[in-house]
Amino acid sequence: MPESETYGVRVEKKLDQLRLEMGELNNNVIRLTERNEYYQSQAVANRRDIDLLQADMNQAKGGLTFAKALGGTAIGLLIAFGSWIVQGNTALAKENAGLNQKLAIIESKQIRMDTDLAAMRNQIDQQKTNREER
Repeated sequence: MPESETYGVRVEKKLDQLRLEMGELNNNVIRLTERNEYYQSQAVANRRDIDLLQADMNQAKGGLTFAKALGGTAIGLLIAFGSWIVQGNTALAKENAGLNQKLAIIESKQIRMDTDLAAMRNQIDQQKTNREER
């Protein structure tokens, strides 16, 4: 019996560790979700700003050179912003892949622990049955 008690304590410790890791993963996912929502809102705001700049450029009574310079600047900003978004999404995808890998490891540990727990329950049930037969 003492061996099964120490094993039970180990299982509880593993469960506590898994709970902590799951909490950390959950916090990471929440942070990444908030960051992604921020990037998306920034993208919408930047698109709106670019659209407003283009509308103002079309309505402006300035010279052709000024209009070309402003248009070139807007395109450069759009390309730079697009590259920044792509890089941000790539970084988020890498982080997400890492989190998915950690989650898969934790899930496999949980499955192993569930299997061990079921085996322990079967042993306890067998011991109860043996005691009742005596």
